[in-house]
Amino acid sequence: MRTRVLFFNRLLDGASAADYERWVVDKDYPTARSVPSIVSYEVVRVQGPLRDVGVDYDYIEIVEVNGIDEYRSDLELLTGREQFIEEIRSFLGPAAAVYGPVIE
Repeated sequence: MRTRVLFFNRLLDGASAADYERWVVDKDYPTARSVPSIVSYEVVRVQGPLRDVGVDYDYIEIVEVNGIDEYRSDLELLTGREQFIEEIRSFLGPAAAVYGPVIE
């Protein structure tokens, strides 16, 4: 069963969107592509609400994984994990994160 993980992120005050997006392309995408349980991964910049409802985040990460347990295990074993976490925390505040199966 295909599973999606969604992260809803906000930039930290003072963090540069251009620097974060460059980091996503240069570091985040290659790192995600090295994780065996990740099938696909993309970061979407939120430009605004589609309807008249406010949004409280700047980016959405959409991760397709083979299985949530395998994904969690792979992240724990990720080489350079601590440095990666430090880098992402220099750009983003705490993220809301959810996961679930794709309805087919």
